[in-house]
Amino acid sequence: MMSMLSFFLLASAELPRALAYLEANHAAHLDKQVQITEIPAPTFHEAERPRFMAQEFRRVGLEKVEIANRATCSAGARALRPTRS
Repeated sequence: MMSMLSFFLLASAELPRALAYLEANHAAHLDKQVQITEIPAPTFHEAERPRFMAQEFRRVGLEKVEIANRATCSAGARALRPTRS
């Protein structure tokens, strides 16, 4: 069964544009993933990686950026209303 989120994503007129963006920026995304994984994060000393992620989340405009327990980082974005194609 398809979730409501999946339904709205597939029905979105923005989906082709989003997929084109991902494809066009594939190398940059891979580079960023490598950069993140190269940040040292030994057990009980993981704080550097979530600080980096918080900075990245703020840089791209995400809201409510929070670091929890010095080991994880979360952020939110404004909800978009689904568009019909």
